[in-house]
Amino acid sequence: MKFLKIIAIVFLFSHLLSNDSYSQNDGAGNTGLSFLKTGVGSRSLSMGEAYSSVTEDASAFFYNPARLKFGAKTNV
Repeated sequence: MKFLKIIAIVFLFSHLLSNDSYSQNDGAGNTGLSFLKTGVGSRSLSMGEAYSSVTEDASAFFYNPARLKFGAKTNV
């Protein structure tokens, strides 16, 4: 019976200590679906996504939808 208590205590402490090590992970929460953080359009990416005032193509819908009015041509 004493052996069973020791095993239970060791299991409990090891379980509690392992949860702390998981919470110290620097990459927690940003590993899944990271491809969704990629910007839209090669020109906007080359400008560091500072593109909201100069949009003249189809990526205007993503950065500044009001700027679509100033597009001189149609884009796909």
